[in-house]
Amino acid sequence: MGNQSSQGMSGHKLADQNMMNNTSLPDGGVPPQYSQQPGVPIEAIGLPDGGVPPQSQAHASQMPQAHASQMPQNQAPQMPSSSQPIDLSSLEGPGSRTSATLPPAQSPPSAVRPGQVPRGAPAPVCFKTGLAHLEQNQLPDALSCLDEGFLALAKDQSRGADIKAQATICAQYKIAVAILQEISRLQKVQGAGTLSAKEEMARLSRHLGSLPLLAKHRINCIRTAIKRNMEVQNYAYAKQMLDLLLSKAPPTKQDELRSLIDMCVQRGLSNKSIDPLEDPSQFCAATLSRLSTIGHDICDLCGAKFSALSTPGCIICGMGSIKRSDSQAGPIPSPFG
Repeated sequence: MGNQSSQGMSGHKLADQNMMNNTSLPDGGVPPQYSQQPGVPIEAIGLPDGGVPPQSQAHASQMPQAHASQMPQNQAPQMPSSSQPIDLSSLEGPGSRTSATLPPAQSPPSAVRPGQVPRGAPAPVCFKTGLAHLEQNQLPDALSCLDEGFLALAKDQSRGADIKAQATICAQYKIAVAILQEISRLQKVQGAGTLSAKEEMARLSRHLGSLPLLAKHRINCIRTAIKRNMEVQNYAYAKQMLDLLLSKAPPTKQDELRSLIDMCVQRGLSNKSIDPLEDPSQFCAATLSRLSTIGHDICDLCGAKFSALSTPGCIICGMGSIKRSDSQAGPIPSPFG
């Protein structure tokens, strides 16, 4: 029995290793929303499972290749092999685009060293270097690169350049990194707080998936959201995400996705830990908590949303001004005279 168990574990590790070779991020990284963002095709994988560090299996030296979307060891018996995270690398297609493109510039190396931050470089170099760090799970370095990118954008703005689109995509990735750091912290919770930590990771993954990131990263946002929410029995949400993947998947992947959809149906299409009124895209960029339904603060440059800020400036991009989401709604004249 022990030998069979060890063989099974080895088999899963080999399968995971094969999938790791087909992805560019450790599968814990950047899980979409209930609907696909207009103009952002789901084409490719970049961050396996949202770039979240793998569950206590990979050492620091293995982190860039680790497959963070794999189920924790103590979760494996709960789901059959068909429910293991699916390698979606075949969804990658040419010409994937971000909803807000950065101007062309020299490309940074595809692999970056820990601590490598292009101080004083143009915004596109900072952004791309930040993504390279993100894909290697070097989250603090990714954050530093994005902040450096904002400094470069501020210089561009002072010269009269329109930087709104660039600031928006940089802000979305900065928020994504913050969410991933919190998920990484929650993965270490043990004991009595484990269940609540898993529910919180599921919530964060839903917020993470709502961010309009590069299409290749959004694929893994979906995968992470599916994984995290199936772990806490949010099968209705998981099925919505699987349906979205299925609508874009090549024929070779459709059977695997359908098997997961069938599993969600069999286990009941309900959500154990999701408020029916939740909108995953409405969360505070500072606290990562849900936003009030009666209005919130928003940056007029990068679009970051906040529950309430005491400062007049945006703490994400450092350049925009904070407005109320309902501030533009002026008085409505009576149609009755």
